[in-house]
Amino acid sequence: MLICPKCGAPSTEIEFIEPFCIRCYPVHLRIPRNITITQCKDCKKIKQGGDWVKREDAALAENIIQKCKGEFESAKYNVDRQEAVFTVKGKTTIRPIPMKEEVVLCPNCSRRRGGYYEAILQFRGPENRVKKHSQRAVTWLNKHGWVSKIDEHKDGIDVYVGSFQSAQQFVQLLGRKHTLTKKLVGRRKGKRIYRSTFAIRL
Repeated sequence: MLICPKCGAPSTEIEFIEPFCIRCYPVHLRIPRNITITQCKDCKKIKQGGDWVKREDAALAENIIQKCKGEFESAKYNVDRQEAVFTVKGKTTIRPIPMKEEVVLCPNCSRRRGGYYEAILQFRGPENRVKKHSQRAVTWLNKHGWVSKIDEHKDGIDVYVGSFQSAQQFVQLLGRKHTLTKKLVGRRKGKRIYRSTFAIRL
């Protein structure tokens, strides 16, 4: 029988790791006191490094474990319980790592709320084709960026798109003849800022 030198517990009542009971075994861990998760109020993406990514608990847990250092063989983080389970000398020990959530607007959602756009898709042609392809554009663009405004008028439908890259990708996907014009609207950090118009004939 073993007696824990720190608390006096006998090995007949509690598990031991080497000469110490499992409660007193000196586990050398360096873990964060808490983790702050910055999440967008609108799109629910979280900030990781300099990027905004879809929140996935498995990836979030892995990121938290990477911040933990010490003498452990393996570790897992439970997002719901906000605690990490470490395996040390074949035994498990639990440490709480609370998560704090900071709710903000990501740059894209902030621009969306402000009506920001970089490109316009002008759909022209028969009314039924214009409606069909403009609706297709709105659905696709809202999955790959955002639509700031939809303007319906007698000549057709104009879709205002937040990102030039998204607008360009959709036009390429559509595969219709189009013309592209660009208008200089200002400068940002020394770079020229353009607004582009894709005129699409259906």
